[in-house]
Amino acid sequence: MTTSTLTLGALTQSPAFEFALSVQQPLPVKPKACVVLLHGAGGSETNLADLAGAMDADTLVVLARGPLQFAPGQFGWFRVNFTASGPSIVAAQTEQSR
Repeated sequence: MTTSTLTLGALTQSPAFEFALSVQQPLPVKPKACVVLLHGAGGSETNLADLAGAMDADTLVVLARGPLQFAPGQFGWFRVNFTASGPSIVAAQTEQSR
């Protein structure tokens, strides 16, 4: 991996997907690879911008945002409740997110 100058493109919501995504800017002219980065529970695509910036310049990087909003700036793919006995997930949402 090399360090490159990277900014995130505008967040895009496509009718073909149930989630929004950002793509690295500037786009590689002729990408040799594509990496899709998925944040964890309570994060967002912006949490992964530094990692995306460390990719080779000829790699197209797509940063997806989970469709569920937990709080301002906090998103996820399925609900996770953190309890004293450990994390608890909503199984139906977990399956749907796959």
